[in-house]
Amino acid sequence: MPVGVGQPNRILKSIAPALFYGVFAYGAMTTVITWWLYRPFIRLQFESTVAQADLRFGILHVRNCAETIAPYRGEQAEGTSIEKRLQRAVGVALATLRYQLVTNTAEAGLGLIWTLLPVLVFVPLYFSGKITLGTVTQGAASAGLLLGAIQRMTGFVHTFATAAPHVVRLAQIVEKVQEVEQEGAGRDDMITFHRGQVIRFNQLTVETPGRERTLLRNLCLTLSAGEHLLIMGQTGVGKSSLLRAMAGLWRAGNGTITMPDTDEVLFLPQRPYMLLGSLREQILYPAIARVFTDSELQAFLVEASLPDLAARHGGFDSVIDWSRVLSLGEQQRIGFTRALAAQARYVCLDEATSAVDVATEARLYEVDPVRRTDLRPAI
Repeated sequence: MPVGVGQPNRILKSIAPALFYGVFAYGAMTTVITWWLYRPFIRLQFESTVAQADLRFGILHVRNCAETIAPYRGEQAEGTSIEKRLQRAVGVALATLRYQLVTNTAEAGLGLIWTLLPVLVFVPLYFSGKITLGTVTQGAASAGLLLGAIQRMTGFVHTFATAAPHVVRLAQIVEKVQEVEQEGAGRDDMITFHRGQVIRFNQLTVETPGRERTLLRNLCLTLSAGEHLLIMGQTGVGKSSLLRAMAGLWRAGNGTITMPDTDEVLFLPQRPYMLLGSLREQILYPAIARVFTDSELQAFLVEASLPDLAARHGGFDSVIDWSRVLSLGEQQRIGFTRALAAQARYVCLDEATSAVDVATEARLYEVDPVRRTDLRPAI
């Protein structure tokens, strides 16, 4: 028959009331001590998570920038930086192991107290003839069941301590998102967006995200299909910032921006994004579900001055690390093939030919002018 907590409770109280109350006191004591011991362990777990993430980020950063680091002969400097991150991660790991040794020792000591407690209570009663050996066995089993019920939550302290760093990091993300949403909802000085057939700025003022600086003020402009615009100026005056505002990435400021639907506008940055996929997906990005024949894709490559790219790398279905295989100039020309495949009404280029020679740049800007309208900020 199943035995509940209440039955061992009554049995133990009838055999040895002192042990009954001693079990409750011991259970409360071990719970408090365990919680007190694991509080620093939670902090160490969080520091370990941060240190390991920082180490992985540093290694990944060096791997991604290896070609840039090599001409500087920066191996020693990068090695020193990675070594510092590694030392921090190892130091935190050693501190965690040392603290685990302390907690294990404390738990072993508490276990020893529990081993002695029934002996100190039952032995005098047994030798005085007040209880039998069977009663001792029954009382010890009842005490164990009662203590197990009291300490049920104590067993989860280690799990909580291990999970706490991840919960904290998720909570920080949620809090930051809520902070941004509340900031946007509580401010009237935010750029307003509308949908329309043309690109239009009405009394547009653009500020940096932290509102430290005003980049544009009271800009009014309308761009219709078939029109071209070239924005020139010194570095830092806000050319790229205008594109960020048009894409909805920067909202600080005021005024209104009217933009066509997202599938009618394509933004080409200075360094195109190369996804981990096939050459076909590179050309069709971001709408990789669209269907084009190989001959049509080859025509896009020819127009972007990349006629032998597919043949050189095994066809349109080959999957390689394109960001490493292709030069920046080739990546920028891939961006132009995306503009051709997307057939967008407006293409916004942010110095998208900075790594291309002048002759190739001229050919790129002459490709299929009927298909698209270029909004082209450049220096």
